[in-house]
This record gives sequence, C-alpha cells and structure tokens, in this order.
Amino acid sequence: MTTLAAKSRSRVPSTARLEARIPRDFKKTLEQAAAVTGHPTVTSFVLFVLQTNARKVLEDHQQAKLSAEESTNFVKALLAPAAPNAALRGAFKRYREQVNAGA
Repeated sequence: MTTLAAKSRSRVPSTARLEARIPRDFKKTLEQAAAVTGHPTVTSFVLFVLQTNARKVLEDHQQAKLSAEESTNFVKALLAPAAPNAALRGAFKRYREQVNAGA
C-alpha cells in the first residue's frame, strides 16, 4: 500500500541546487536584464540564459568544423578513395569469417 507521503514525493520534479557568489554590480546587471526581457525573477532569467547557452555550446561541439584545406582533402578522399592497405584487407577478411561463422 502506498502512503500519502510517497504519492506526494513522486509528483515532485527532481531538482538540484546551483549556487554562485557574484559581485553586487553583476547582480544588478542580471536584475536589469531579467526586467527588460520580461522574466519575473532573476532566477528564471539566469536559468533561461544558461539553458540556451548550454544547448548552443553542445551543438557547436557536436558539429565538425573543417578548414578549407581539410574540407578539400575530405572531398577528394570521398571522390577518389585510396586502395585498401594490407591491414584493412586483413580486418575485412576477419570480419567476413566472423559473420559467416555466425550465420
């Protein structure tokens, strides 16, 4: 039997605390920014900015960025791939043997 306390705990979203000490003038800046962007509290503004920027950082990190030379070399390798070397041929042979053995 589930108790009332257990039911109420299961409805509470999981949260974690984040604390930071900042200079007073920076807090004033955050308060002003929250006000002009329509956020009711500094906390809601800070969470919005942190979440937006964290997502952008992760997206930027996941994207491959190549220089012009790297990009040219990549396209050349796609259009005219090098012939397989002995190590690659050996790896492919072992792969085929394992796949055929499992069939």
